[in-house]
Amino acid sequence: MDWFHAAERLRDAAKALFPGDRASLEHWAEARGQLFEASAPDGLLPPLRAHAGNCEAAASCVGYIKSNRERMRYAEFRAQGLQIGSGVVETACKSVVGGRLKQGGMRWTKEGAEANLALRSCILSGPTRTSGSGAARTGSLSPPDGRGPFADPPATDGREQLSHVTG
Repeated sequence: MDWFHAAERLRDAAKALFPGDRASLEHWAEARGQLFEASAPDGLLPPLRAHAGNCEAAASCVGYIKSNRERMRYAEFRAQGLQIGSGVVETACKSVVGGRLKQGGMRWTKEGAEANLALRSCILSGPTRTSGSGAARTGSLSPPDGRGPFADPPATDGREQLSHVTG
């Protein structure tokens, strides 16, 4: 669960609780945001429940946290070196999808788009292949001579290409 989106829900509750009182809104949201980021989300439930009876945004935030608490263990995720925001993934999707499928005048069938994205993802991520033993190994789609994965074949004088026709 993206930390920014969850914090945005918390900020919406703060805006509803302190309309027109920017100082109190900032203080409340900052204190809850630090708690949110540093501990399990359950620590936020008591202060939100205290307002849930008379504030729809606080009640909504309580429901959101209860529904998503397993995906909101931000301190634990950070300790494991994991990202708690979706920006990296959103940027990668924009790069992979937008960079190839959303160019001017392009139209795709579902099957064509999926095949294209699978290939583009492999190329951009440095594909893994399995050896005969099933162990994954990183490899390159580029030929061993250093040409790119979609390079034209080496130039010939034409005789090799016609040899199968002329016998």
